[in-house]
Amino acid sequence: MAFYRTTILFLSLMVLVGCSSTHRAYLETIKLAFQTSADPVLTLSEIQNSPIDLLYVSLKDKPRAVLALAYIENSQYKWVSGDNAMLVEQGGRIVKTVGTIDNFFYVTNIENDPLAIPKNVNSTLYWNRSVDYDNGLSAFVESKFEWVINSELIIDGNHAKANMLKEVVTFQQVNKQTNTWINYFWFDTETEQLLKSEQQLTPNSDRYELTYISRIARLPLATVLSVGG
Repeated sequence: MAFYRTTILFLSLMVLVGCSSTHRAYLETIKLAFQTSADPVLTLSEIQNSPIDLLYVSLKDKPRAVLALAYIENSQYKWVSGDNAMLVEQGGRIVKTVGTIDNFFYVTNIENDPLAIPKNVNSTLYWNRSVDYDNGLSAFVESKFEWVINSELIIDGNHAKANMLKEVVTFQQVNKQTNTWINYFWFDTETEQLLKSEQQLTPNSDRYELTYISRIARLPLATVLSVGG
């Protein structure tokens, strides 16, 4: 696959020059690699052989995209796309987006996010924070959680078991208007690694579906899932 060969070529070069390269150069290299395909589909072996972690991201009515892990900074994972959009997540939660239609800028109290230690989450737990989004808007957000053990995880039409964490989100804007929705997080039953999530950031934003294909490819689960389609 031309896309994959180009990706590996450029990203392998980045591994060789890693410490001497700037973050900007890294992003430009990844951008060039991903320009060869508008909607890439990777096989299991291609994912397993990638020198960096890859992530599938889907939004409503939009083609699925592949993001590459550019770097980890202050416990935040910074994923970039071929068109220089960036998705920043911490503990599995999206905390910032750059270059997207619905820019999401800041989340307070992230150090107390229950997602960081999912085994400690129970139905009595609440998490409160404030968020900044859409060029100057802000809101107060409250979450409560519920486990669904041995839930069904579906990846590219394949089925497997995982523990699913349901997050009921209550989003209160400055004008007191309130919206509620549910986010979902699927964790591997053995390693407790986050494998997939569906997250909505604001009342009017699209839902993000994140599939951690590199993590899945490293698990025994990968032998029964065709993570690359």
